[in-house]
Amino acid sequence: MRTDTDLWLERDGEYWTLAGPSATDFPVVNEYLSYLADRNYSPRTVRAYGFDLLNFARWLHASDLTVAMITTDVLLQYLAACRQVQLPGRPGPNVVSLQGQRLDRYAATTINRRMAAISSMFIFLTMRDPDLKNPVPKGREARRITAAERTGLLGQLARAGEAAGLGKLTPHQLRHTYATALVNAGVSLQALMALLGHVSAQMSLRYGQLFDSTIRTEYERALDLAKAHIGPMNTGPITSGRTTLPLVDISHGDWRETPTIKARMAGGYCLRAPAQEACPYANICEHCPSYRTDDTYTPVLTAQRADTQLLARDAEARGWTSEAERHRKLIDRLDALISQAHTG
Repeated sequence: MRTDTDLWLERDGEYWTLAGPSATDFPVVNEYLSYLADRNYSPRTVRAYGFDLLNFARWLHASDLTVAMITTDVLLQYLAACRQVQLPGRPGPNVVSLQGQRLDRYAATTINRRMAAISSMFIFLTMRDPDLKNPVPKGREARRITAAERTGLLGQLARAGEAAGLGKLTPHQLRHTYATALVNAGVSLQALMALLGHVSAQMSLRYGQLFDSTIRTEYERALDLAKAHIGPMNTGPITSGRTTLPLVDISHGDWRETPTIKARMAGGYCLRAPAQEACPYANICEHCPSYRTDDTYTPVLTAQRADTQLLARDAEARGWTSEAERHRKLIDRLDALISQAHTG
């Protein structure tokens, strides 16, 4: 059974949209409400249009009708339904206003406002399809689109889209492409807001989309700026007087006792902050199957093994289980290399 709970109106940022299980049956309503927001209609005005069209969409849904099936006869049926509905919570039919109108029915102004909203939506549809006729009875609203406009730029755009296999194009779709191109060209958010006539950044960001190539270019640009700000990397000794990392301050004395992630290499050592975790390339050469050694390197390997044993104990004492395991694997590998060196 279909009920009003199948459709409702909700706010999504700067936009009002139809929502609910049956909202997918009325996509044109949401497109029209988005169009009004992009035209800088006030949120209250868009909300009012939204509730009027919500009532119409619920009536269509209950009548098993779609927007594509709307004719003048259908609208006359809707008008009759609006006039006959009895509003809950209102005084009975024997209570009338000073103008002689029953208070348990919709006021004429309410019904006229709903018809104006429906008419405006169809004017929006005729911009997308010049051959579409507005089913709302002739009036001021229906006369806004002239014959010249139907065969002018809007009509040419729609026909060009059909010829290119893109469907019916609208200026609203080109607006999105225009905004995306501006963002990828580096236009600032403030300039984009001014060009699109938006009053909030959120509305502009809804249109701005970055291509993958733009993201990569922006990342590389930021990386170059960071490198220029930091300056050339200091490859000299730590005693050169320049502190390159905060770790330098805690590495004086016995480096093997510092609260860092440590790695012992044959020709030195490496210190990393705990947040950095172990370097994935630490001792990669010792673990490589192509690594070769002989007895002339036995003193170097033995010293490396002794330091690694101390590092394993240090990691265990700090509760760094994975770090201790990493050092123990290196010890096993060094034992194999030392044995290999002795056997030649």
